[in-house]
Amino acid sequence: MTLEGWIFLAVSWLVIIGMAIFCFGQVLLPHQHKKKIRAHIKNKVIKNRKK
Repeated sequence: MTLEGWIFLAVSWLVIIGMAIFCFGQVLLPHQHKKKIRAHIKNKVIKNRKK
């Protein structure tokens, strides 16, 4: 295999693993925790808009 081939393989695996972790996080995180994160993100967005 060429170097490009190996890089492509590594990147695609990282994407797959990242997606899997994200999906598991969505499923396993308690709803309360999700709400806190969403509120935190909303607060950040609002603060950034005010600037």
